[in-house]
Amino acid sequence: MEPDSRVILRNVTVRYGRRVALEAVSGEFVAGSLTAVVGANGAGKSTLLAVIAGVVRLAGGVVNCAARQRLAYLPQLAAIDRDYPLTVAELIALGGWRQFGAFRSPGAALRARAVVAAETVGLAGRLRQPIAGISVGELQRALFARLVLQEAAVILLDEPFAAMRRPCRCCSIR
Repeated sequence: MEPDSRVILRNVTVRYGRRVALEAVSGEFVAGSLTAVVGANGAGKSTLLAVIAGVVRLAGGVVNCAARQRLAYLPQLAAIDRDYPLTVAELIALGGWRQFGAFRSPGAALRARAVVAAETVGLAGRLRQPIAGISVGELQRALFARLVLQEAAVILLDEPFAAMRRPCRCCSIR
């Protein structure tokens, strides 16, 4: 945990056209906390996480996240081109891209960590499979394993296990 990995929201407002998704939301997520955002469908939970991640523009207010460069975000529905020729192992290893950069391949240590992450989420037998050949739930598990490799100071999960039928060993969530 980083010294200032807290997230502070001050009067956060988000609009989609004329529709208000969030209005004057304030609060703080303290470093080291595990916080669940709970509410009815359409209440703005996903929008709130996207705002913290910096992928949705604010209509007003401020989001202060000193650890934004060390933030990992797993949205509810990932926009990934499933036809891209990438294996499950390669997708997971991309979580460590900061270690190997844009023009190099992951080293042996990172690949080994990717295998452990895959085992943790129940994908050890699928590592050589192209992402086009796995189910939506398996893709979500692979994306979660990729997130684990990021070693982030702040982790945002938006219904990360909604597409899964069987629990993974890391959490026993169905």
